[in-house]
Amino acid sequence: MAAHFYLNITILSTEAMLDSKIPGAKPASTGTSGKGFFSRHPVRSALHSAAVKGASTVLTGSRVAKKMGPKLVESMPKKMAEKGINAVVELKLVQGPYIVLKVTIKEVSAQHLLTKLGETNAKAAEVGNCLLACLPVEVLKKIQEEALAKKIATKMASVMGPHLTEEMGEKGLEVLAEGVAPSDQGEYLLEHLAALAPQSD
Repeated sequence: MAAHFYLNITILSTEAMLDSKIPGAKPASTGTSGKGFFSRHPVRSALHSAAVKGASTVLTGSRVAKKMGPKLVESMPKKMAEKGINAVVELKLVQGPYIVLKVTIKEVSAQHLLTKLGETNAKAAEVGNCLLACLPVEVLKKIQEEALAKKIATKMASVMGPHLTEEMGEKGLEVLAEGVAPSDQGEYLLEHLAALAPQSD
């Protein structure tokens, strides 16, 4: 039996990303810029800030969310597969700058987990491999689809949000990402939509 959780993502600001992509206005003269106040090129700085502000009114959180949602649906399962996790990601909602993804963990490779364990604890991995070799195929599959899937889903619900927030931040995109258990998603969704209602397109 597969286990799942919901990943809630809110695009808070695109300005940092735009700031890194929009070059500052070049000074009118190619000569020296002088010292002190004039060395800081206040006109160039003002033009750059205005350009970023203007672009952010076009590239809104809502527009970014519409593009980001489908991309995450495609990229996330591939990244998890590299870790021995068979997962499906579904785009459940895009409302303004708010995205809801349903992440379903279908199966987790016990062998992959033991291989990773072997990098830090070879003895424990050896014992684990011996146990796996003794298990009937159907029992091992049941463990991977139920016990391990549930355990990994619970863990990923707690760590994926902060990880995605940090990853997007490195790209200059300010987001808030939170993993939520199915039992709590309904309340979370209603509260979040109510808070974001004025920002929706």
